[in-house]
Amino acid sequence: MDIELTNILLENSKTTITRMRAHFAGLLIFAMILLTVLDIVNPGLFSLAAGACAWLAGALIATNISNFQRVQVALMLVIGASCIVGAETLGDPAWGRQLLIGNHAMLAMLAAVTFLRLVTRTPRDSEENPRGPYALWQTLLAVHLFGAIINFSAALIIGHRISARQGRLTALQAQVISRGFVAAATWSPLFASMAVVLAYIPGVNFLKLISFNIFLAAALILYTGLRLQKNDQAEHFEGFPVHRDALTVPVILSAVAICLTQLPAQIPVLPLLVLACLLTVLILAPFQGLRAFARRAREHVITELPKMNSEFALFLAAAVLATGITALASVGVINVRVDPSSAADGIIIMISVAALSLIGIHPVISVAVLAGLLVETLSDPDLIAIAVLAAWATTLCTAPLSGFTLTMQSRFGIASTEFFKWNAGYTVIGLAMGSIMLLIYALVIGR
Repeated sequence: MDIELTNILLENSKTTITRMRAHFAGLLIFAMILLTVLDIVNPGLFSLAAGACAWLAGALIATNISNFQRVQVALMLVIGASCIVGAETLGDPAWGRQLLIGNHAMLAMLAAVTFLRLVTRTPRDSEENPRGPYALWQTLLAVHLFGAIINFSAALIIGHRISARQGRLTALQAQVISRGFVAAATWSPLFASMAVVLAYIPGVNFLKLISFNIFLAAALILYTGLRLQKNDQAEHFEGFPVHRDALTVPVILSAVAICLTQLPAQIPVLPLLVLACLLTVLILAPFQGLRAFARRAREHVITELPKMNSEFALFLAAAVLATGITALASVGVINVRVDPSSAADGIIIMISVAALSLIGIHPVISVAVLAGLLVETLSDPDLIAIAVLAAWATTLCTAPLSGFTLTMQSRFGIASTEFFKWNAGYTVIGLAMGSIMLLIYALVIGR
């Protein structure tokens, strides 16, 4: 009896410690967000503190990841650390600051985006779900636009809503959600894909990139809708209801971001997006009831932010890898320096990133390695960004080992290998579209 009681007390103690670690990590992540915004006022002053918060939070929560991610993270850490040690022995002491700052701005942006869930309105449970081909198009556009703003939460919210009646997603519903969601990776300023591009590829013209890639997203959505509406089950498709209130957050966020870009001071893009998200939340908070909103925001900080364990593990490990490769390149050990500037270069990058994604190597890893090999001043950084985003938007709904397909598997009981079967054709067509867009860019818009 005493042994059983001891075991219960130990288990309760472990649970309490785990909860306290998660709460502290959430507060560190929130501090990282605020320090990233403060760094706008005095660039460089708060970035080291923000980076330290990111690393501390990561140490607290990054252990709770899948075995596959553990392997990826361990390999990046080992390779990156080995490169850093090699560079240090050859006399490069400059890697320390870069490593501490890491990818804190990228992580701050992704964390700030999660607060938009608190002010995003979704349909009431009593509202009927639409049916038929029109509902298919409506759901496709809804998951694309919601996903562009509140990221992966949109796919889960819509998936749970339209699967409630059957108990699970149909193959057609899964294809609509997966393709509509990942297509937003081509242009959404709040996607991890855009954060990675802005963090690792210097000199990207943010607005130019979005205005060009929106056409690729439109082509992917149009192809998906036309292809899937021919499915035998399209007539019986149960979709997601959309109303005007759903446009409130995207409209206000866009207006705030545009206003911030017009300020005399040039704010770096990632901190600008962090600030835009926070201001949008503050503008809409009074309509939620300030007391109720404050309670939900507190709960969000201590329970939802710590759930970013996968993002912190991946992006912090990528920071070690990129720092190590850059350090070796700076001391001349790695003599390969690249400056992709033609459509052919872009297509090679796109297909390489896509192929690596399909076998389980996350685009973050591919881009981190590429970043360490890029010349200091790129001839055409936008071309590289277009290639990376096109690869991201066409493969993460297909790759069986991507975070998206694995999460869909755990939440909806769909084997991740099914997504490869369903979306392989979409990936091939998407890469062909990406190649055409790179050719058009090089001929018409490129420098």
